[in-house]
Amino acid sequence: MEKYSTHWLTTIFAAIVFHVVMVPAIFFITPYLLPAPKIQTVAEIEWIDVEISDEAIDSEAETIPAEEVEPSTSPFNAEDLIVPEIDIPEIKIPPLELPTPTPPKPRERQKPPPPEKIEQPVKPAEEPSPQEGTQLLTKPPVAVNQVYPEKVDGLEFKGYVSFAARIGKDGKVKSTELIQSSGDKRVDELATVAAQKWTFQPALDQIGRPMECDTIITFDLKKIS
Repeated sequence: MEKYSTHWLTTIFAAIVFHVVMVPAIFFITPYLLPAPKIQTVAEIEWIDVEISDEAIDSEAETIPAEEVEPSTSPFNAEDLIVPEIDIPEIKIPPLELPTPTPPKPRERQKPPPPEKIEQPVKPAEEPSPQEGTQLLTKPPVAVNQVYPEKVDGLEFKGYVSFAARIGKDGKVKSTELIQSSGDKRVDELATVAAQKWTFQPALDQIGRPMECDTIITFDLKKIS
């Protein structure tokens, strides 16, 4: 209660009292405010008693003698409803004889004929002409004349010198390339001159023709010293 001020407490209390008083007042006052329903008066029904004498009923009735009444239809006889029996001959239908189906014979699978062997003629191997095809080295070149470097005073010959040499079809050295040096440039030059003077028996291809090839020429300089 300390959270609300006196003004708010007074307003809440007044609202509660207003609802408590107004709700019963509305229930009691509302019936008197609505207009009263109008009731219409209905006239009373007058009943009239009519007296009928027995004489009037007897005079108006017509008696019909029993003898004059004739039956409108002939008397019913149940035997007339019986239908006479008619002899109907029996028709015998012979049973149908169906032919027994015969199972089809299995067809024999025909084996396909074996393929005919066609013998192709074997062509003899044609030797390639010198201008056609690639040459395969079958016989390497063989050194015929080996030339060593000339010994020069003041030069020390030691170790090895190797060259990659191109050998022509005539067996002569066409070119050389130094692949291992002796360590002395002057010795390498003398060895190059000597290598170019070598001659070989030319290499042969697969059909015995001379062909160009590469080989290695190596000098053991210890033999010179």
